[in-house]
Amino acid sequence: KGTMVRMANERDEARKQMEGLYAKQGRGKQFRTKKDRDAHLQTQVKELQAAKAEKEELLNGQRDKLSGLRKSVASEAKDVEKKRKDLQQKAKMLDELKRSVDEKKRLRNEMADSRKEQWRSISELSDKVTEAKEASRRALHDMKRS
Repeated sequence: KGTMVRMANERDEARKQMEGLYAKQGRGKQFRTKKDRDAHLQTQVKELQAAKAEKEELLNGQRDKLSGLRKSVASEAKDVEKKRKDLQQKAKMLDELKRSVDEKKRLRNEMADSRKEQWRSISELSDKVTEAKEASRRALHDMKRS
């Protein structure tokens, strides 16, 4: 497999050399003098340098943009983490409040039951007092008759 890759690379390199030679041969026919050829090549070099500078500027702009995006992502990640911790804290507080409310409801129900029992006791005692008063009145009435 390694030999195949090496052979493919050698083939590609030979093809590039061959294309370069054809291009050189073509330039010889295209220009009348070396000066014309050199002027044309200088123009091409300048165009390639301008294109390279433009691409480098674009690349630097993209790198700056990427850097800004990374900073933004880091900032957003911090915000998300802060909000997650805040949410956990609020959930914990909500659980504590729920337990407190449940405890207060339990105490309210116990007190309501106790109040009902006390009213029942008061009612029974009131009935007994009324019966005792009635019995006392009857006894006093019977005593007066006799």
